Amino acid sequence: MYQVTSDAVRRVLAGVSTRLWLAGVVFVAGVVVAVSLGRLTAGALRRLGAPEAVEGTAFDRTTRRFDATAVGIVSRIVTYGSVVVAGFAALSVAGTRAATQFWTSVAEFLPSVFVALLILLVGLIVGDKVELVVAERLKGVKLPQTGVIPTTIKYSVFYVAVLVALSQVG
Repeated sequence: MYQVTSDAVRRVLAGVSTRLWLAGVVFVAGVVVAVSLGRLTAGALRRLGAPEAVEGTAFDRTTRRFDATAVGIVSRIVTYGSVVVAGFAALSVAGTRAATQFWTSVAEFLPSVFVALLILLVGLIVGDKVELVVAERLKGVKLPQTGVIPTTIKYSVFYVAVLVALSQVG
């Protein structure tokens, strides 16, 4: 049976550079911050009434099929995006040249992608809600063509959201 001595542990730890230790600390701290941001986002969305705003929309029905909620999805996007940023920050602290170059290009692009995803999500929710509101308002109108109007407005909102999201990522 092999017994690990304190000298062997010290030799292994001495071989690990200070930069790698610091990178590990940065990553762990980043994960803690990411989880906190995800929870703060979920709480803020609940206080702002987001669950009630998306209730009954096609997006809400889709998320329920996957046993999820809109608030949960947004908070996960925030959490996972922050973990990715923490990982890149740790690689940058570790001093790898490729990570530094990659971090520079991603640092310029990642916030735009994050904003674009949020714009798409909000566009989907708003489009569904607008369709429901317009369909309800046109209920009393007895023209056969009024059934097309809510769907047209819904897809127009989706289209605008996609255009705005694409403009975010260039």
